[in-house]
Amino acid sequence: MSVTKHGVELAVRAAGATAVHPVNINWEVGKFKDQLPCIQEESGTLERSLRKIDYVHRHYPRLGLLQDDQRYEKSHLLQEARRRMDDHSQQSRIFRLLRANFLQSRKDLLPEEQWTPMDAEHCYLNDIVHGIEVEWYEKNLVKCATNDFDGLVDRVMLSLFRIQYFFEIKAMKSKLDANLVQRKLV
Repeated sequence: MSVTKHGVELAVRAAGATAVHPVNINWEVGKFKDQLPCIQEESGTLERSLRKIDYVHRHYPRLGLLQDDQRYEKSHLLQEARRRMDDHSQQSRIFRLLRANFLQSRKDLLPEEQWTPMDAEHCYLNDIVHGIEVEWYEKNLVKCATNDFDGLVDRVMLSLFRIQYFFEIKAMKSKLDANLVQRKLV
């Protein structure tokens, strides 16, 4: 008997019938606000099983990571979102990343009971990213409505935004004209 097979048999024997399987197909929809988008109430048994297989083969749950821990770090939007995270979330993320780095360097995985469950709060950056996008939209809308650009580069970079949101910019200009008192300077 090979060592690997013997180790697996020992683990199965030690776990017995009370083994905890963190990746189950009976997930709780709405348990957390920022769950994975694939978790849906109306999913059938086959769809749930296929989503479980897909989730397990993504490898990051085996290291104890969440989905937003894997997002591309070079994006300015994500850099700002990470900067705006509260201290507890930042410390939790750093712990998860260091633990995953350590496991990867040893070519090891967490025990199954420590894997990240499928119905955990994977998308913890969604609210922060949405807030940053809304701020960016409002800032550019005011810039275009007041023609207050930082320079030629800013004017050129916002040309697509001006075309895309032409009617919103026009409405903002009319609101500004109605709210501002038009006086001649002495």
